[in-house]
Amino acid sequence: MNGKITEKESLLETIRIWDYIAEKSLRSKDSVPDIDLYLNKCPLCEYVSQFPSVVDSEDLDCQGRCPLADLWGGTPDKLYTPCEWRGTPYYNWWRSSVFEDKETRSESARALASLVRNKLDQLNYTKDSLVKLNRTLDRNKRYLEQELLEIKLKLLDELVLFFVYDSRRSYK
Repeated sequence: MNGKITEKESLLETIRIWDYIAEKSLRSKDSVPDIDLYLNKCPLCEYVSQFPSVVDSEDLDCQGRCPLADLWGGTPDKLYTPCEWRGTPYYNWWRSSVFEDKETRSESARALASLVRNKLDQLNYTKDSLVKLNRTLDRNKRYLEQELLEIKLKLLDELVLFFVYDSRRSYK
């Protein structure tokens, strides 16, 4: 794919792909429209490929940068990327596409789409939380600035009173 893809875009496109696969009960991603636009036929891999540390890496590891890295699980295997490890949702779909019936393939694809939706919800929740936190910090900053200004004004008043009092004392 030419150009950059954001984390959110990669998740949305992954959901679209797996929903399509579930709906059509596909055995392969090859029949998904525009699938060849993405590295490894995966928008998540495309997103990860933008990071220089991953591009320069000689192994198949996405170095934990895959948006689903914390959700894949599975049994580590140096011959495959983490999403392809035995026991991951992707592996389960692939296995069902080889050995199982259409319904099992569709269920596996729906499970994968659901996993990605959950991650997208987490991402949206995290970003919403950060926005709320940022607003709270801005309000607190303004409040503290106002408090500081009031303290400075009080100190200035005290200082003026002191000099007025001191100047009166020195003239007596």
